[in-house]
Amino acid sequence: MKNSFRSSKLITCLFLLMVGPLYSQDKGETVNVYIVTDVGFTSSVNDNRKQSSPGVGSIGLKFEQGKIFGEVSFTVYSQNEEVLTSDPFEYKLFGTNLLLPENNSGNISNFSFLFGTESFFSSEEWSDKHPFLNSITKKFGVYGYFSVNNTTWEKDSLVTPITINSFGLNLTYTILDIELANEGAERIKLMVFGGLTARRMGGDYALDSNVLIRKHFIGTEKIGFNGTLLGCRLEIGKFYGEMGLPWFSRKDNIAGFSGNQPVISLGLKADLNIAAKK
Repeated sequence: MKNSFRSSKLITCLFLLMVGPLYSQDKGETVNVYIVTDVGFTSSVNDNRKQSSPGVGSIGLKFEQGKIFGEVSFTVYSQNEEVLTSDPFEYKLFGTNLLLPENNSGNISNFSFLFGTESFFSSEEWSDKHPFLNSITKKFGVYGYFSVNNTTWEKDSLVTPITINSFGLNLTYTILDIELANEGAERIKLMVFGGLTARRMGGDYALDSNVLIRKHFIGTEKIGFNGTLLGCRLEIGKFYGEMGLPWFSRKDNIAGFSGNQPVISLGLKADLNIAAKK
């Protein structure tokens, strides 16, 4: 109960930090809107089987206003339409899917939403009075995310549809952000991040009448899990690479999910600017 209360207070504080910069935005700043495509591949270091590794293509919309950004995207392709095995003693495959829920069916019922700020910027007056503090705080940012992923689990002839909701809140620190001397004026960015992450399992899978089904797939009847996430991300133009270290309680003892589970992602992300008026 105490841990839950502390987590709630931390989430509230991070949320206030995230929305605070909205009120200091220059009212004259342009809102940029983009059509975004993303093709990415993710793998857990502890389970790199193809069926455990998401290969996903998505399309969506992104907006930017100053340092504030937001994005909503929908899955249009997935290399794994379902997660299945004939081994009645296989648990890790489904635990890894809980860890990497973007390994889902390829349809637009799978979507994600992202909102945050790249920097805790302040007014020019404050920046002029506190140049040292400003040089540090402007490198910090925060973002929150929420995603819904649907797929089908099949194990030893038992089949169940599954919905996994993921959400989290992360602080970021930008180590490097420079513009390349090329025609496209692309950038190199390097940042580290850390915060809270969670999974909630839904659909018919989460019904009280399906307790035995839940134990059959991942060995526990629990449907909610809270954890932490640390990582770093490198962007070079449209290409990106990311290393993450999610942690969920070892007490749940879910193979492929509990404890520290290093994750590596590689991908290509492109955007097309479209006209927008404030």
